[in-house]
Amino acid sequence: MKDIVAYCGVPGSYAEEAALSYFGEAAKLITSGSFAGAFEALKQQKANYAVVPLENSSTGAIAAVYDLLGQYGFSIVGECPIEINHCLLARSGTKLEDITEVFSHEQGLFQSRDFLAEHPDWKQTALYNTAAAAKMVSEGDNPHWAAIASRRSADIYHLDILAEKTNFKDQNQTRFVV
Repeated sequence: MKDIVAYCGVPGSYAEEAALSYFGEAAKLITSGSFAGAFEALKQQKANYAVVPLENSSTGAIAAVYDLLGQYGFSIVGECPIEINHCLLARSGTKLEDITEVFSHEQGLFQSRDFLAEHPDWKQTALYNTAAAAKMVSEGDNPHWAAIASRRSADIYHLDILAEKTNFKDQNQTRFVV
C-alpha cells in the first residue's frame, strides 16, 4: 500500500521537501492549510502519516506542533532534518527597488530579519506557509510583491530569485517529524 502523507503547505514547501525526502517520490502527498489540518487528516485516516516541523536551529521549538502532539496523542515514528535556505522571490522583471511588500511564513520572516532590516520600507505580511507565499506572488497581479521561500518554490511557481540565503544564520535547519 502506498504511503499517504499529510503536510502543512503547498508544493514547494519545506514540509513537502521533508515528506519527499523521508518517504520518496512514490508517496501520495496531501496538503493542509495548517498543522492542525495535517493532524486531522491523520486522525480521520485520510493519511497514514503526517510530516510537521518540530524545531528550527535558528528560532527554536515550534510550540503549536508540541501542543498538537499532546492534544492528539500521536507518536513520533521518524524524523527528517531539512536545510532551510530562504530566497527572496518575485515575478519575472521585478527588481529589488520595485518591492513594497514581502510575504512568507512568520518563521521565514523572522529567520530573514537581518535581510529585511536592510529594507525598512517593505511591508512584511505573514502567511501560513512559505510556499503559499510564493504561489500567491506568482498568481497575483502585483509587480511590487515578493516572497521569502525556497529555491524549489521559485522553480515550481516560475519566480525569479532576487536574493539567496536571506536567513540570518548560515546554518539553518528544521527538524521535521513523522
